[in-house]
Amino acid sequence: MPKRVSAVVIDDDKILLIKRVKPDKVYYTFPGGGIEEKENEKHAMWRELKEELSVDAKVGKLLFEIENQGRKESYFLIDEWLGVPELGGPEKERMNKENQYHLEWVELPDIQNLNNLYPQEAVEKLEKIYGK
Repeated sequence: MPKRVSAVVIDDDKILLIKRVKPDKVYYTFPGGGIEEKENEKHAMWRELKEELSVDAKVGKLLFEIENQGRKESYFLIDEWLGVPELGGPEKERMNKENQYHLEWVELPDIQNLNNLYPQEAVEKLEKIYGK
């Protein structure tokens, strides 16, 4: 089964999400991506943060794991990094008028009000950890 890593980037009670804007929908996701061959989860998370957010991050503890669309996803806490998060990598290269990616800081308590943050199981697990 393919595996994926996702980042829970926290700073001052805010979480960094990727806002996806397409012609027919707008939704939020967690930064992250697939694990490459011969790569462990923590290295994949570090690489994805470097590519996607343009930061050099310390990969923190594993918060939880879920199965989403037939693949295992591991969610890691990221609360230490160097640099300013800025969209990079394939997401920046693929961005156009019809397919947009935007980084957005959201207050942690507000994630429960986002009905378009995916995957929902991850949102529920985060609410249990950071619920207020």
